[in-house]
Amino acid sequence: MSDLKAAPLPSIMNKQLSLNSDTPLTDPLLYRSTIGALQYLTNTRPDITFMVNQLSQFLKCFTDTHWAAVKRLIRYLSGTKHYGFCIQPNSDLSISAFSNVDWAANVDDRKSIAAYCVFIGGTLVS
Repeated sequence: MSDLKAAPLPSIMNKQLSLNSDTPLTDPLLYRSTIGALQYLTNTRPDITFMVNQLSQFLKCFTDTHWAAVKRLIRYLSGTKHYGFCIQPNSDLSISAFSNVDWAANVDDRKSIAAYCVFIGGTLVS
């Protein structure tokens, strides 16, 4: 995947990943090792955490649609390789928290998805 065209977003908007989408892939090693590397990368790239979590749910049964989503995420990383945590010294110790919930968003089991982020001053801590 050299000479990638950068993707503006880590995923395609309004595209739900599902267990029953397209043709199953036969070689699990490449998909699983790539997801493992992406999970490690989420320590310094919180912007991809949600997408990596979504893709990790299909480690047992993945398809070419899931692999295409992984490749798109890699294209996004290629275009944003200089992004990361920005930790700045600041005397402001105010705590701000934001959350988001999508009720019954998973098309396979209708479970809800919840996410949050917590800032101290202007620094993301959780």
